[in-house]
Amino acid sequence: MEPGFDAVIEALRACGFEPDLSLSRYDDSYATLIEQQLTRAPSERMDALTAGGLDPKRILRVLREHDVRFVLVGLVAGALRGSPLMVADELVLVPEPRPRNLARLRAALGGLAEATDAGVWILKDGSGSVRVLARPPGTRGYADLVRDAEPVGADVDLAVMVASPIDLLRIAEAHTNALERAAAPALRTLLDWPKRKGKAPLPAWTLQAT
Repeated sequence: MEPGFDAVIEALRACGFEPDLSLSRYDDSYATLIEQQLTRAPSERMDALTAGGLDPKRILRVLREHDVRFVLVGLVAGALRGSPLMVADELVLVPEPRPRNLARLRAALGGLAEATDAGVWILKDGSGSVRVLARPPGTRGYADLVRDAEPVGADVDLAVMVASPIDLLRIAEAHTNALERAAAPALRTLLDWPKRKGKAPLPAWTLQAT
């Protein structure tokens, strides 16, 4: 016999989680766009959606050259996963919080950008910014996100750890910023896409560039 709703809530609380339940209007408008995105390699998905002068690949390569450990979140991460939302001018990442890693991060970004308050680095070429978050809304930070993150091909020979779609969704839903919350409907559709098509969830290897 399946457990009742109350039993599920009690089990979640016993594990240290507080369920956050809400109703949202069903939105199917992203399904076709997501299907188109999922026919492309991840790097092509990102290229197709990057607006303005932001060059995520250049930033990500510099981070890799400095051996920075991080999990990518935000719209760039969503695009790599298959979200159809346009990437504006910001790359968002959650670094491993060890002092040595944070020092490598500062060294990497120092050659590209100028630091401002609140963990935002403004790119020196004026093409956008890099936002560094210790603990995105709805998460417990790097250790929480890296458990379900996967290496995704952002370019040829450039794989980066990208947060899982469900983690990207919970960040969007917990955000106080209206623009960040606006990503939630597309992420919900992305999560639901395999079920809509009667397929199993996409295996990790399909997320990597070939």
